[in-house]
Amino acid sequence: ISSVTIDKNQVWTMKRFKRQTQPEPGKPVPGRILFDNLNRKGNIKGASDGSLLRDDGIMTAGWLIANNEDEKTAAIFAVTNINSLSSYRAELEGTFRLLKHIDYLGMSPDEVIHWCDNEAAVNATNQQSIHTPGDMLSPDMDIILAILHHKRKLSYTTQCKHVLAHQDTKKRKSKEEKD
Repeated sequence: ISSVTIDKNQVWTMKRFKRQTQPEPGKPVPGRILFDNLNRKGNIKGASDGSLLRDDGIMTAGWLIANNEDEKTAAIFAVTNINSLSSYRAELEGTFRLLKHIDYLGMSPDEVIHWCDNEAAVNATNQQSIHTPGDMLSPDMDIILAILHHKRKLSYTTQCKHVLAHQDTKKRKSKEEKD
């Protein structure tokens, strides 16, 4: 290695460098795959869910992609060391990773119908664009923008639908009491 002394105390070194092409990295796995016997052809349905352990600083997201009851793949992902912990964000992570998993599998169905039990996450996922600059300041906009960006690149349509779950029990009871 050749070197040059600069200003009596500093040494600058240089080494001949031969450029080489780097191998292309593979697509990263969107999460820990629990099982996979999914038929990669045909239309698929998906579901995702998120959970939050606020005291432990952990969010988890899980998703399922299926052709039918017997052919499916399921995966999970744990998110730690971030400052934006919420059950809403956990649900959005599940949606994002479900879409990325379909990409990871190399699938391009005609349509993906996705079910989620968080109505706010469903609404955020189904929007086509951000309407005002102020919307950019909304909570968890980074993951919403990532979902919208990914959806624009897809060759298939996606539709996210709301499924009632445990957090909707209060809403149902309140509505029944009013009737």
